[in-house]
Amino acid sequence: MADELRHADVVAGVTSENDFESTTLHICNNQAAGDVIYAHDGTVLKRLAKGTNGDFLASGTPPSWVTHADLDTGVHGAGGDVLATDADITADIATHTAILGAHQYGLFQVLRTGEYFHPGVGYVSTTTLTANRMYSILFPVPRDLTVDRMAIEVTAEIAAAGCFLGIHSLGTNLAPGALLVDGGEVDCSTIGIKAAVLSEALTGGIYFVTIASEAAITVRSISIYALTLPGWFRSTNFSLIDIGWYKTHAYGALPDPFGTPTGPWYSGGQPPLTPLRLLSLD
Repeated sequence: MADELRHADVVAGVTSENDFESTTLHICNNQAAGDVIYAHDGTVLKRLAKGTNGDFLASGTPPSWVTHADLDTGVHGAGGDVLATDADITADIATHTAILGAHQYGLFQVLRTGEYFHPGVGYVSTTTLTANRMYSILFPVPRDLTVDRMAIEVTAEIAAAGCFLGIHSLGTNLAPGALLVDGGEVDCSTIGIKAAVLSEALTGGIYFVTIASEAAITVRSISIYALTLPGWFRSTNFSLIDIGWYKTHAYGALPDPFGTPTGPWYSGGQPPLTPLRLLSLD
């Protein structure tokens, strides 16, 4: 016999069924601490030797011991599909927390495709750009999406003038960083919508829409007082709310990276309106 449950060795005076009620009178062959008894078939009970500390019992014919790694299918990251360690759970929480809007619903989760958008704009005005200057304004992207245009609207032209358009990624301490999208130059010598053709999939997050002006053209601008952006107050004057940056820039292609700004751009400065056109919600 191997591992079967059986009566213990005969003890003098044990002759009836009641005599075998003792917990010490039934054993398994080769029995050891931590072993498990299971039904081998309809009549025989057998012993499954103890597995390694920390293993899990999986049902089967016969049952068997499995490791934590055996239970991991990778659905929740390394080491955690069925039973996770503390480290696995901590990593999963960190990953989930990093998903923008994981536990909230923003107003801009649903946007109309085929149209231009700029989150938070309440009403618009016009502003005159300074020649040889870049403006880089905060642009929150509320969810994963793809854009195919970036545009400005010229309301008072200057002959032979142009502008460069593009998108910079978020750099250090809420300043523009690397050039993510180079939209190239648009002609600003006539009034109207001037669009750069793009094809860019953006993940939810914060970006900067950047425009470099060749001349003092007048363009449609944002009334920042109705704009919801993660701006900041200046420590010397709470009447100024900064929502971007400007930089003196000899007219030409947008730099990569943006570089050190000349200074912050404030709310009363009527930043140029540079919306993106939505191709798809991803």
